[in-house]
Amino acid sequence: MKYDIFISYRRNGGYETAKHLYDLLTRDKYRVSFDIDTLRNGNFDVELLKRIDMCSDFIIILNKGVFDRCFDTDKKADWLRNELAYALEKNKNVIPIMLEGFTEFPDNLPKDICEICTKNGPKYDKYFFDEFYQRLKRFLVSKTLKKSPILIVAFFILVLLTSFFLYIENNYRHKNNYLYGVPPAPTFQEAEIEVPLDFNLGIESGCYESKEIGEGFIISYQETHEDSTYEVIVQDNDGYKEKYFFDIYNLSNASRSWLSYILVDGNKVQINYMNCGNAGYRFIMKIKNIKR
Repeated sequence: MKYDIFISYRRNGGYETAKHLYDLLTRDKYRVSFDIDTLRNGNFDVELLKRIDMCSDFIIILNKGVFDRCFDTDKKADWLRNELAYALEKNKNVIPIMLEGFTEFPDNLPKDICEICTKNGPKYDKYFFDEFYQRLKRFLVSKTLKKSPILIVAFFILVLLTSFFLYIENNYRHKNNYLYGVPPAPTFQEAEIEVPLDFNLGIESGCYESKEIGEGFIISYQETHEDSTYEVIVQDNDGYKEKYFFDIYNLSNASRSWLSYILVDGNKVQINYMNCGNAGYRFIMKIKNIKR
């Protein structure tokens, strides 16, 4: 795995801030090396230096007393000193984060890390952490991990292909007058029924003739609790379903004989209707078969 940012810290005093920054930077698509001291238990010269070499940015968390161990005679015993010295030697973008309690760099720092005194970083503020974090990102030279151009191109190709096939399928449906959910076309038979009204349209009856003419395919029909009324479901060319009520009480026997030719699943019909009541129930005034 490749890394852009290395975070160096003392386990005592710097871990919580280091972990918080790791979580935020990782969320924002930076590749961050932070392994909670696991690498420091192995071969320092192999993996740890290798990761620092990968990174452009080197963040070091400075808490109170962070440099105390750097004055030990055994340089190799102090991991933080080794990390910092190597980052400075390799001219990494070293960003110090000075926590509360760290006031100044100690005098006479070892030669291999004294250059840290010249490095700048954002002022840490735990009460305005979001503002601090935004300033920190401006100090970084690393860029967030961007999506692969190949993946982006592949995504747009997939979108274009999907749109193309949907377009072809949609044209095919309309060209062939075919809709999903519509039963197969029955044998066409010219038939027409006009329903006689025994009341006047208007305010008194609460029914008004619609200026629109319904057209579509019969999906289903069934008798309601009143034996003289059918509930007919019709689906239009755009796939929308409408419910119509077909009152056959006043139909003549001749008109009733046409019901078996009109109320057929999949049959295409044209309907003149009236809207009744506040709910606008649609009652059929005239219905006739038309060719699919």
